[in-house]
Amino acid sequence: MPLARSTSHFTGVDEQTAMLTNYVEAATRLGVPATTVEGSWLSVADTTPVSDVVICHHVVYNVGDISTFLRALTMHAARRVIIELPQTHPTSPFNPLWKHFWNIERPSHPTAVDFLYVVRELGYDPTTESFRRPPRKANLDSEDYIAFVRRRLCLPASRDSEIAAKIASMGSLNNGEIVTVWWAGSAGHSA
Repeated sequence: MPLARSTSHFTGVDEQTAMLTNYVEAATRLGVPATTVEGSWLSVADTTPVSDVVICHHVVYNVGDISTFLRALTMHAARRVIIELPQTHPTSPFNPLWKHFWNIERPSHPTAVDFLYVVRELGYDPTTESFRRPPRKANLDSEDYIAFVRRRLCLPASRDSEIAAKIASMGSLNNGEIVTVWWAGSAGHSA
């Protein structure tokens, strides 16, 4: 939505109807026409129109076949592909909690560096810029947040007070470093 002044139309792709509804509502508030395509990117890429700029926001860590995904994004961008992702996997801030509660060492990869390696291996010439996102204002001691962490860690409700104490000792579960990566699109060019 920050690009509303520079665009004449938005097309949003998502698997969740609620996310697409929010997307259209936000575009409408900004006075930009928007269409939606419901489904996972790779399942709907063939029916999604080409755009000048294709933006992918915080999803690449959830993509199974990242190479095919990135190629499809690039083939849909006439000018540029822009991807924003956390420097480390979004669940990596939970690694100390997994260690504390289950004595499990969680992996520290993939990272944005790994992602850039894949982008370059595909033959794209990425440019990057990093920035620090302000901490989210999650109430880390709220019952809802403790329940969210409990479910993520597969723990019973009887451990809530221990979860709250451990989170308080950590200070934050935020992934503050964000990386924006972009490269030229290939829509309209032969592959």
